Amino acid sequence: MNDLPDDIDSQFRYTDRQWKILTELSKYDKRLRDIYKGMLLSFLGRNNPEWISHVSHSIRELTSILPSYIVDISLPRQINVVEKLRNLGNEWERFHQWFHGESGSEPSSNFQEIVEELNAIFNLLGNMDSQRDILLEAFTRHPTRRNLPSNIREAIVKEWIELNRWFLREVHHYRIRNRTENGLDEREFEQQVLRFEDLVYRILILEPFFEPVEAIDQLLAIEDPTERDSDALIRSMSDLEHHRYFFDKCNNPNWLPLLIKRNFFTRPTPPIREGDQVSFPFWPESRFLARIADQKPQEIMQIIKGCPDTDNPNIHEDFADAALKMPVIQAAQLVDLVERYKWLETPYHTLLPSIIGDLMQKLAKANEIAVALRLANLLCDIRGTEPIRLKEKIGPMSTIPPKAKSIHNDWELLQIVEKKSNDLMAKAPAKFLNILCKRLAKAMRIEDIVGEYCGDFSVTWRPYIDHALYGSGDAKDALLKGIIKQIRVTGDS
Repeated sequence: MNDLPDDIDSQFRYTDRQWKILTELSKYDKRLRDIYKGMLLSFLGRNNPEWISHVSHSIRELTSILPSYIVDISLPRQINVVEKLRNLGNEWERFHQWFHGESGSEPSSNFQEIVEELNAIFNLLGNMDSQRDILLEAFTRHPTRRNLPSNIREAIVKEWIELNRWFLREVHHYRIRNRTENGLDEREFEQQVLRFEDLVYRILILEPFFEPVEAIDQLLAIEDPTERDSDALIRSMSDLEHHRYFFDKCNNPNWLPLLIKRNFFTRPTPPIREGDQVSFPFWPESRFLARIADQKPQEIMQIIKGCPDTDNPNIHEDFADAALKMPVIQAAQLVDLVERYKWLETPYHTLLPSIIGDLMQKLAKANEIAVALRLANLLCDIRGTEPIRLKEKIGPMSTIPPKAKSIHNDWELLQIVEKKSNDLMAKAPAKFLNILCKRLAKAMRIEDIVGEYCGDFSVTWRPYIDHALYGSGDAKDALLKGIIKQIRVTGDS
């Protein structure tokens, strides 16, 4: 480790951030510090007509070398593929002219050599892809960035590579080579240098928690954020809590396309399992989507439909809440996901059945009867508990039969039948009654009432059908109450 020397140039007034970067680079290697210091001297002094090329060279070198110092990992050397392709094109033109007799001088390369060189370039392009993978591995092992969501790490790597390539062009005077009339705008160059400095600072410096929070608050206050604001947001998320803070506070739908572009809605938070215990963390992104769903319903439903399946019911609840805020044409599209991925069949107690019941009611009120009935069929579904074998008994009384239960919970089933099915009962009485009867029949089959478990006891537990109105509140009673209510509603109409 090398301490920052006292005699570092004082002719320029470095910012606090620049001093911190210089100090941190010294801890890795004083040569890294000197590259950055040289960049600052050229950038701040500008007394050399080639200062832009010198600054670009220093930044290009730092973006190439620094990751290997942050973690012990080797990075591939920089490859100027454009230059190689240009040279290959010149060789091919000379060979073509010679082959067709348009030139008397034999080219330095024959056809086979040109093909071999082209294959080598393809290999180099593959190495550039591997450079991205190596950089991603470096940031995955980064001491402070490794806990961030993978899409944020990928965005940091993407910006790092973009900066490296942007400054590489300026090193080699590509505007002069291409005879571009318009020179580089110095203000654009300054912005790119500040962007590099900000990125390096966020990676090298372990900041106090509230420093990035202040930066995020400033970004949240922007009404129409830009690509540059989005890049600044990525750099500000130096901790998982900063990521959560932004999504908990953001209510601005104008951030949505920028966040989509940076893959924020593609990796839902999975459950955390430790032995026999399981917990379901909230996903900040899905909560943000639920809050702004009424402002961007079509875009958000597309995000929900494209999101990978998850067994985290908290995310399902957020998606269902979002659908409740949408117009019916978008809200109805959620039904396919509820069916396909069996959202309601979770063994854990959640609010999802109640929210899906509200969605069923919303669809029925809007005369979307077919999709509302599909939800009713799911909400009224039945499962069975395992039969219990009694070791001390033999014969038909040696087993406690399975118990028919709602796939979510019996009390919620009763609430759905009694309070959230009125529109279906009025608008599709026969179809809704058919669902209730089929589900009750399934419950009877699960309990095997006429099979090996001693016969039909329904005359005992329900001698009169009206007794269901005062029953114990299990799944069979809930379905019977719905059947009675449907018959009465139909009779009254």
